[in-house]
Amino acid sequence: MYPVLFELGPIKIYSFGVMTAIGFLVSTLWFLKRCKQKGDDPDLFFNLALGLFISGIIGARLFYVLQHLDWYQRRPLEIFLIQGGGLVAHGGVLLALLFGAAFTRWKKISFWKAADLVVPFWALGHAFGRIGCFLNGCCYGSPSTLPFALRVPGTPLRIHPVQLYESLGLFVLFGGLLVADRLRLKEGGVFGLYLAGYGLLRFWTEFVRGDQERFLLGMTLPQWMSLAFLWVGLFLVISRKQ
Repeated sequence: MYPVLFELGPIKIYSFGVMTAIGFLVSTLWFLKRCKQKGDDPDLFFNLALGLFISGIIGARLFYVLQHLDWYQRRPLEIFLIQGGGLVAHGGVLLALLFGAAFTRWKKISFWKAADLVVPFWALGHAFGRIGCFLNGCCYGSPSTLPFALRVPGTPLRIHPVQLYESLGLFVLFGGLLVADRLRLKEGGVFGLYLAGYGLLRFWTEFVRGDQERFLLGMTLPQWMSLAFLWVGLFLVISRKQ
């Protein structure tokens, strides 16, 4: 793992932060190009993208802090130290949704149209972020005997490269959502596919995560949230079909 890519004097450049920044840059530039192709105002949607990114980071961090409240009650200043990871994707999605709903209402544009436009690139940015998790060594996998499993340094233990599983799945989801955007779906259909697709992906990857506690009936809290994403997404896809 390479949590610190390099150092400039006293300044450390963290791999997680670099990959998150790359993900935002690549996805935003592609998103703005897509807006121009569709005849949408790129300035308006850049403001939306920036707000979604910031609210997503805040929501993801807040959810992580709430999951580890005992730790952060004793170390409150560490709440703001996110350069080494400590984000929960579901929390990011939920707060970004609230921001998106408020922004689209304020600007008097369709929430569903904006959601369909944004979510492929949200998945793309998230895929880069998961590579950052891999380099950082967080969100690690459970023990594995597969030939491509990662060896834990200093031990004979091998673990699933679960961060790369999810990253690959998100890249595939990104491509699938771009294709789905060309299908005859009502507004909100592509967004529904994102929720269902990510819900299914995350539900599966949680089975090979090594850092999550079982929450209820043998499943983790992210798995239960993923099931909610899946069913809401399927409902949107079915109800918004032409």
